[in-house]
Amino acid sequence: MHAAYPNPFNPTTTLSYTLPNKNNVTIRLLDLRGGILKTHRLGKQNVGRQLFKIDGRNLASGTYIAQVETAGSVLNQKITLLK
Repeated sequence: MHAAYPNPFNPTTTLSYTLPNKNNVTIRLLDLRGGILKTHRLGKQNVGRQLFKIDGRNLASGTYIAQVETAGSVLNQKITLLK
């Protein structure tokens, strides 16, 4: 996963990740204790760079974990929402 931009963000940030092969992708937004706040099942995505926007309008200011999961891989990144 590449760095989310912008980070810190208000109200949206974009996750960028590269898939080496066609894969099912799930993106989750977690609190810092690992609790799942949102889950986005994106289905099968093609090889190459992918972008996904996270909308923080309904979230409180704070630090969250953006998680990108594919078959056999889970990548996490801290993102910060400032309102």
